[in-house]
Amino acid sequence: NPHNRDYAVVEFRKGIYRVLLYQGYYKPTLLLKSGVRQMESQENPAYPQIAWDPRGTHVAVLYEKAGRLELMIYDELARVKTKLDLPADLQSINSFSYLPIDNNTLLLSAIKNGHSHIFTYNISNFAIRQITKGSYDELDPSYVGFAKKNGILFSSNRPSPYAPDGDTVLPHHRYNVFLISNWEKPDAVQISQLTTLSDGDARLPMQYNDTHFTFVSNKNGISNRY
Repeated sequence: NPHNRDYAVVEFRKGIYRVLLYQGYYKPTLLLKSGVRQMESQENPAYPQIAWDPRGTHVAVLYEKAGRLELMIYDELARVKTKLDLPADLQSINSFSYLPIDNNTLLLSAIKNGHSHIFTYNISNFAIRQITKGSYDELDPSYVGFAKKNGILFSSNRPSPYAPDGDTVLPHHRYNVFLISNWEKPDAVQISQLTTLSDGDARLPMQYNDTHFTFVSNKNGISNRY
């Protein structure tokens, strides 16, 4: 939780996962239990995923049920669970978080038509907006509010900000960090490339302060944050 000591965790054992909310010294609250019991545990299950809203009053849990993506939002104050079905054309979700400037909007990296793109999803009116398009993969979106510009940081294997697109275009083999600004206005979107690594990938970008950002790179063979 961004504002207190409450925290949510995922316990996964032999195909069954549980999402637990810990609040101080009280007994943890079971938010979600699902899965199919197996003899051996999956090493890196993709779901469930957890995100807190900027106020620290709601925790969102993304999970898969019967082959469909579902979203559960728990209101800590009212102690109420709300379950939502996500759009069926989203094949998988790589990561998600709340937009810090909007408690009702989620920022997603999701797979659609075989490629990963950046989306926003409004949990009030269920509207989804695709921010990036094309045959390149966009991962690790993170909202930033710099002193002179705000937008969404993300990692992509596109070779340049406005690389040509098409079925015959091959993605670049390296991931670099890009910034997309004016993303709320489709006709005014601007994309800037912030890293140009020739070795390794630049992943998991996030804001460091008002003028700098940080990212993880494996250019030396070991993942380090720069």
